[in-house]
Amino acid sequence: MRDWYDAPRAEDLLDEQYSALPNGPLGLVEAPQIDVTSVLPSKAIDLVSAFLRSEIDSSEMVQALATLRRKEIVRDPSK
Repeated sequence: MRDWYDAPRAEDLLDEQYSALPNGPLGLVEAPQIDVTSVLPSKAIDLVSAFLRSEIDSSEMVQALATLRRKEIVRDPSK
């Protein structure tokens, strides 16, 4: 009956929502587990990971990846 006749305060509604969903509405959606399986060199994965953690900026990442690519081409001349 409260849904029809009551006019609860916003704080009460949020408290009720929090008691039902302590992690919020998006708490029901879990992040997917992703495994990187690829032919990428581990150094390239490390560079991208460092960029995503804001340890290096984009220009440093691009420069390091270009250097890595040159080293990979020298090591494997079929590419």
